[in-house]
Amino acid sequence: MSTDEAPTPQPSVSHHLRLRTQLFIASAMLSSAILLVAAWVINNQVVREARQQVQIEVETLLPLYDAIWQEYGQSLATLGMTMAGSPILKTIVGDPRASRDRATLREMVGDLSQGAATAADLIIITDGAGQVSFAEVRGVPFELKTLDAAHAVALSTALDDPA
Repeated sequence: MSTDEAPTPQPSVSHHLRLRTQLFIASAMLSSAILLVAAWVINNQVVREARQQVQIEVETLLPLYDAIWQEYGQSLATLGMTMAGSPILKTIVGDPRASRDRATLREMVGDLSQGAATAADLIIITDGAGQVSFAEVRGVPFELKTLDAAHAVALSTALDDPA
C-alpha cells in the first residue's frame, strides 16, 4: 500500500442503522396504510351488503306482518262487537255489585273471549266516567283507578249529543 492513496471512506455503523430504521418505518407505515384502506373497503362492502339483505327481507316480510296485523285487528273488532252486543255484559255492567266483583268480571271475559281466535293481552272495563272496574294484562290483574281517555270520550260524546 502506498501512502499516496487516500483511504476510501467506510460508511459508519450508525449510518447503516439510520437507513435500516428509515426503511423499516417506511415499510411499516405503508403496510399500515394498506391494511387501513383494505379494512375500510371491506367494512363498507359488508355494511352495504347487510343493508341490502335487510331491506330485501323487510320488503318480503312486510305484507305478512300487515296480514297478521289485519287478522289480529279483525279478531279484536269481532270480540269488541260481541262484547258490546252481549246481554250478559250489559246485565253485569248494569248491576253495581256485579260490576265490581272481580271473579264475575273474569268469568264474563273468559266466556266472551272463548270464541275469539286470539286472546286479548289487555282487558280494561270502565264506566262512563273513566273509573276502572276491571284491568288485566295476560290474565294477571293490575291496579288502575281511572282511564282518562275513556272519560274524555264520554265527555265529548255527551257534548255532541245533548239529548
